[in-house]
Amino acid sequence: MDVIEPPSPAPALLLLGKAEDTKRLLFGLCEEIGVLFDEARGREEALAKFLERGGHELVVVLDHDDPGLLETIVSLMEVDPGLMWFDLTGHLDEDAWDRLEAHLVRF
Repeated sequence: MDVIEPPSPAPALLLLGKAEDTKRLLFGLCEEIGVLFDEARGREEALAKFLERGGHELVVVLDHDDPGLLETIVSLMEVDPGLMWFDLTGHLDEDAWDRLEAHLVRF
């Protein structure tokens, strides 16, 4: 009898920040390449979504408006020391977008 294994879960990205234009672009890219997409506004929400999902492959920071942002990233990395994060604050130039897209398609 063949054993059917469940498919492995899709990779997931956690977004921190409020930059709506960049968020829409990022959501479209994630949808196109099959990466799940969560967003959080603050430490508590980020930790809750991170634990609910069972972790994320990447955290993307869109802006530094949240004064607790560094604490949020540190808290997430305490849960998963190997967690990678990508900073897209400031001007989103083509080079930064290309680096992020190349990273995401590796998942």
